[in-house]
Amino acid sequence: MKQVSLLAFPQARLEAVTGAAWLSFLDQTLGDSSFSRGDGKIFADAIYRQQAQLDDATLLLLCERWLQAVKPQLLQRGHG
Repeated sequence: MKQVSLLAFPQARLEAVTGAAWLSFLDQTLGDSSFSRGDGKIFADAIYRQQAQLDDATLLLLCERWLQAVKPQLLQRGHG
């Protein structure tokens, strides 16, 4: 998702964005709060946990929704 974001929104300077700021960016590009207040919040700190509880299917659907939301930006920049 970070790589796609860098391609779709190069002006946003997202290389070092993490935690709540990263979730906020994902929410903004999706158009709701599924990352900061929903299942996607695991993307803020899951890498720091020894074990993370997650619902694979739910997260996959969320990521697919996000990809569909940013697809127009990718296509506009010739990355489609």
